[in-house]
Amino acid sequence: MTGVCLRTLDETWLGRLIHTATRHATPSETMPMRKTQEWDPQVTAAFHDYHRKRSMQPALHSYIIAIDTTVLGAVRLDDIGHLEHGTFETDMWLARNARGKYLASQALRLALARADDLGARNVIAHTSFDNLAAHAAMRRIGAYLKLEETGIRAEFVLAECLGSAAVPQLT
Repeated sequence: MTGVCLRTLDETWLGRLIHTATRHATPSETMPMRKTQEWDPQVTAAFHDYHRKRSMQPALHSYIIAIDTTVLGAVRLDDIGHLEHGTFETDMWLARNARGKYLASQALRLALARADDLGARNVIAHTSFDNLAAHAAMRRIGAYLKLEETGIRAEFVLAECLGSAAVPQLT
């Protein structure tokens, strides 16, 4: 088994991502603004449409997180330079069976490297107050965590976070 990699989400990978999401995560974990905890045909269709629409917008980048051909989750990178110059926003989720294995840190480091390749200087992420695993993963990579009204905002200064550390290549 090789290490974690990011693969550009396309129609080929989308079916596998849906399979992983519906079996190993809740809709609220996998899609912004979804509060439901159960998958049904309408929610699955919304998940599919969300990712297809994202793939048509050049400032929005979606990747699957994988080991070999096993899909573990997804990460997105959105160019929000129109709001904060040189800044991207990221969000990710992992399947329940992939959590607790430091895979989120590996995937996040890959996402930051990809943002750097796309021209970002900073990357931000948001998470809930109680997502201590995400806080730890972001701190390990060098994020500055800030308390906000609705949760935690992580800020990654790419020159500091990536620095001279070896960053795995994307596939």
